[in-house]
Amino acid sequence: MKKINLRRYLVMLTVTALISALVSFTASCVPELVIGDLTICKDIDQETFEPVIQKDEFDIETKKIYATIGYSGAKGDDNYRFKWDNENTGETVLDETSQYSEGESGYFEGYAMSYIETYEDVKVVPPGSYNIEFYHNGELKSTASFEVKEPEVSISEVALADEIDENYAPINKTQEFSSTEIVYACVNTDYYISGNTLEAKWYDLRGEVIVETTEDMKVDLYESVWTAFTLEGQGRDIPAGNYSVEIYLNDDLYGSYDFEVTGAIEDIFTQGNKYSNENYGVSFAVPDDWTYTESEDADGLEVDLSPSAGNLPIGFMFIASPENDYPPSSQYRGFADDVSSSIAADNNWEQVGDIQENELVTENGIEYQDFTYFSKDQNGNEWGVVITFIEGSDRLYVLFATVMYDYFDIGESVYYGMLDSMELK
Repeated sequence: MKKINLRRYLVMLTVTALISALVSFTASCVPELVIGDLTICKDIDQETFEPVIQKDEFDIETKKIYATIGYSGAKGDDNYRFKWDNENTGETVLDETSQYSEGESGYFEGYAMSYIETYEDVKVVPPGSYNIEFYHNGELKSTASFEVKEPEVSISEVALADEIDENYAPINKTQEFSSTEIVYACVNTDYYISGNTLEAKWYDLRGEVIVETTEDMKVDLYESVWTAFTLEGQGRDIPAGNYSVEIYLNDDLYGSYDFEVTGAIEDIFTQGNKYSNENYGVSFAVPDDWTYTESEDADGLEVDLSPSAGNLPIGFMFIASPENDYPPSSQYRGFADDVSSSIAADNNWEQVGDIQENELVTENGIEYQDFTYFSKDQNGNEWGVVITFIEGSDRLYVLFATVMYDYFDIGESVYYGMLDSMELK
């Protein structure tokens, strides 16, 4: 879901018409009227009003555009007129008539000048083609044209946040979210111009697309604008895990941004349940209302854990090897591959996606290595299998987790709750 501020400015332009220092001719001499060429420029000589930087093309950052024209032999009470038209919209931007030297007799020479400019509430001269006409006593004497170029939209910033303001700018930037929060991907563009497109693609921990949202810009805002794309649970919490979002401008990838959604571990470990085995030197927390069974034989220890709601598609098993009797770490990946393939075959699952491998440390400082596999069952449901290896106390400990994708948030809470509470003696 994407939200945007659609406020549009109505552009109003101001104009001032000035005349340079005028020279009066004597009444006995009637000079010929001469009107020069109308010139468009970025700047003028502030004393004579002669054009300094002549241009016929301007960018959107231009704050002031001048039109100036030289003349001689004009009577003081003759009229002149500047008419500015936006040819794209058909709008007359400015139409102002004045006298060369009101209340003065005689003939004059100099420059007549007009300009348009931006100000605090009007930040740009709208892009488009413009035409200016100069009239003397109602007669068209000269024309000139110029263009203000349409700017290219570019992305200035992308920020992930769990809170935004009324303009959809990020308030609290973060890369970690709880499963009950809305994840905002806030995109700041220098302009918001029709014909351009923003897109967000959200990926889950398997690298598969969850949601794609496209925003076609249909209005013109010549200012910095924030656009907020969102990820939120569809009728439930967002499953815990690692995610990413890709941001595109006009189908070109701008960047990819990783973030994590955490489950509410504290909500399922409130009763202080604990499994402990002194013979195998291990203990760890057990989720509220879960049960476990254990067995020991010559091959080691096995502990099976089950949620109280027996129909939940979640399974956990913990094993420990006999003392000083376990394979080297170089064989862990092969063992994990065989186990995950066997689970998939037994359930008629099809393994999909890439295998994820991590080397991490628990909150108690225990190093571990885990491998994550993904599969789809015959009904299209997605499953994750995690196999974790921990060495300590001259033994190898292995934690197995099998979870349906829709329950990943619960499964991850159990998984990290057990690992981070684990103690080895």
